[in-house]
Amino acid sequence: MTTPREIAEQGVEFLDACLREIHTSAETRSLDTDEQARFDEGLAERARLVAVIARHDQVASLAAVPANVERGASFDAPNVIVRDNPFDLSDLRPLDGTATRSQALRAIEAGAFAKDDHRERAEELVRHLPTEAAVRVLATASPEYERAFGKIIADPSGLSLDAGEREALSRAASLTSNAGGYAVPVIIDPTLILTSDGSANPFRQISRVVPITTGVWKGVSTAGVTASFGAEAAAITEGSPTLAQPTVTAHKAKAQINYSFEIGMDYPGFTSDMLMILQDAKDTLEATKFAVGAGDGSTEPFGIVTALAGGSSEINVAGSEGVFAAVDLYAMEEALGPRFRPNASWVANKAIYNKVRQFDTAGGAGLWERIGAGMPSQLLGYNAYEASAMDGAWDVAATASNYIAVLGDFRNYVIADRIGMSVETIQHVVDGDGKLTGQRGLLAWWRVGGDSVNDAAFTILDNPTTS
Repeated sequence: MTTPREIAEQGVEFLDACLREIHTSAETRSLDTDEQARFDEGLAERARLVAVIARHDQVASLAAVPANVERGASFDAPNVIVRDNPFDLSDLRPLDGTATRSQALRAIEAGAFAKDDHRERAEELVRHLPTEAAVRVLATASPEYERAFGKIIADPSGLSLDAGEREALSRAASLTSNAGGYAVPVIIDPTLILTSDGSANPFRQISRVVPITTGVWKGVSTAGVTASFGAEAAAITEGSPTLAQPTVTAHKAKAQINYSFEIGMDYPGFTSDMLMILQDAKDTLEATKFAVGAGDGSTEPFGIVTALAGGSSEINVAGSEGVFAAVDLYAMEEALGPRFRPNASWVANKAIYNKVRQFDTAGGAGLWERIGAGMPSQLLGYNAYEASAMDGAWDVAATASNYIAVLGDFRNYVIADRIGMSVETIQHVVDGDGKLTGQRGLLAWWRVGGDSVNDAAFTILDNPTTS
């Protein structure tokens, strides 16, 4: 490796050659103005390099005397672990799945999640879903983005954003596909974390909830494999199962909240409270649609009632039409396959449960177990959950099917959550005449689907009536 002194020496040699060439080309005449200027510049540069060489020689001479040398510390520097900022996305390479997931997990660790189970849920999604989930976490997990999101919702003009917040919004827009909206920060996104604590919606508690990053969940189901005994050296009976490939399509759901300019400006907890209201609206809508949703033809989930009605899982009341009795509950249990009973649950309207309580007038039926003590209460030994959208009454004067109870293993009802809730602000809300109301709007949308993937895992009770 060439040293600085050697470089200076080479420079002096080069300048000497240049100066000799200028002098030789002039022969006996005097140098003209341009030649004289180049000759003087060369001399000045040569003098500077000679001084550099002399300084190097002086330092080397002084260093040769031990008294002139100050020794460094005799101990080694400690090992230092440098942790980079997990929210710095300047070097993010989304196509590098391993690096993206690793950075997303560090961002989750540093994020201000309200509960540890929320953090664990986000980590689980990042580890097991395609890289898109990790990218969304990175785009929306930083404190800058959370502040920017709150400000842009309260004031869509964005004038209150500082430089860091603007950069966070811009970066999130480039890393996610929100069609002009804003991705909800991961720490409060109900499609990424579990925020339905204390919810009256039973389906997310007992069903199979599958997060997806596409529009359709595709699975495999079977009625089971047939096993058998056989004699020595005898032909083996073929017992391959018949495989089905169920799909669940995620449909777009939406909710809108209008609020005055004044609320957006003055309400300190505006963002968190608005998102809490949206979460409640989401939960209420899904509780209805997971029970009685009309299905893909109506761009909504298949409710469990819709999925089972009219199929092989349906049984009718044993007695007269319109008369519901204890024998019907036992019939439902007996009709349910033994393999589905250990994890089975009831779902019905509260009014139906109240009717069941009135069956036991003599205190001997024993339908309910530990009334008021169990959470949830148990009916015939199975947990009983409330679904208020299901039929709770019937009109004996009308011709109709009245689906009043479902018993089954709800792990066979799949809820497909397309991860990511987005919101968009409506700058100005107008009334029916097109006049401004002095309000802004907050439009939120998400995608979710639901359907039974194995109807044999359920029984549904129909209490039909005829006019």
